[in-house]
Amino acid sequence: MMMLFFSTERQIRKKLLDQKDNSKYIREDADPEKVVAETMRLVQLELARKREQRLVENLSISND
Repeated sequence: MMMLFFSTERQIRKKLLDQKDNSKYIREDADPEKVVAETMRLVQLELARKREQRLVENLSISND
């Protein structure tokens, strides 16, 4: 199981910039609280996506 962890502000910014939606771009003068809130939201979405993917895999294995 692969978890998503961010250890530096640079990694957070890179992850947000790597998103397909360019509106995720963070300016250097961005509000740090908004950056953290958006990062937490993205991490929660990624965890939910991986959880759903595991459930689908488990269901397909149990149906075989």
